[in-house]
Amino acid sequence: MRIEKELICVDVEKCSELSQYLLSVKVPADREESVLPRLNPKLIGNFYLFLVAICHQTSPLNKLPLKGLVNGTEHKGWDFLFKKLEHQASCNPKILHVDSWASLSQNMLETLYYDKKFGSRLSDLPGRTLLINDLGQVMKTNGWKWLEDIYFKCNGKVATGTPNLLGQLAYFEAFRDPVKKKSFFLLSLMRNSGLWNYTDEFNLGPPVDYHEVRGHLRIGTVKILDQDLHQKLICQVPVTEDEDILIRKAVVDAIMQVSNQTDMSPSQLHYLFWNIFRSCCTREDPHCRKCPPKAHLPLRYQHLTEHIDRTYCPFANLCESAFKPQKYIEHIFETDFY
Repeated sequence: MRIEKELICVDVEKCSELSQYLLSVKVPADREESVLPRLNPKLIGNFYLFLVAICHQTSPLNKLPLKGLVNGTEHKGWDFLFKKLEHQASCNPKILHVDSWASLSQNMLETLYYDKKFGSRLSDLPGRTLLINDLGQVMKTNGWKWLEDIYFKCNGKVATGTPNLLGQLAYFEAFRDPVKKKSFFLLSLMRNSGLWNYTDEFNLGPPVDYHEVRGHLRIGTVKILDQDLHQKLICQVPVTEDEDILIRKAVVDAIMQVSNQTDMSPSQLHYLFWNIFRSCCTREDPHCRKCPPKAHLPLRYQHLTEHIDRTYCPFANLCESAFKPQKYIEHIFETDFY
């Protein structure tokens, strides 16, 4: 049995196979590897709002990945975004005030994330600057100074009734994605940090990004039915906006299917899949047969790679792409949604 869609489908049998595996191992709880930023509690919500708004395309295809040094330690992608902003905000908390967002310039954002060793790696500075400007303008228009003002206005409701958090976040350009990747990510961060809880947590879906698209296409929980779309992915031809949304929604549906079968929350599964796919199921060098000697996963997930004679991707034994020379890479679509 499959849930059919026009171009793509969720393979329920493969989801069940994946679910059975997950029920046989210990899946860690969902939490961030980075500790809560050392900031005034009111500023933490604004910290995450700013951070998630510009958290997209940090490892873009055919471009240098975002990375840099913070306090002598090299970080990449989300980790660098987090650590760099935390360091800068601890020196100058005003960068987390809405007035500064409305007037932020492209040069200021570039300076904020400039790294002495790797230079300026943050892509699409004009677009990211506009997203932060919009955050400030919308916050000021609504009389909000802190992210928690939105939370209290919605009485902690994710999607139930009016107003609700998803609806209010959609007023921001950075959170207009119909698949709600950044919105779900922000709400998960606030909950996992122990700052918020929700009266309708069942509405908190998984924040799917390109790592999870790649991984689920390879495992086979999501299957491309349309030959033209298949060729676009294989040949790395950009997809349309509608195709992008359809692919990501199918991955959301697959995760929700596994969630229903395992009683694990969508957020717990997201953190599992994101960490595994980001570290083991890489674009060019997936660890189907063997993981490299250097630890690549957060410590709490490393036990999943440990097998009798070696370490390798936890999903290799059920993945339809493992050991095959041709594997899907996530589809190409220029966006600030994820």
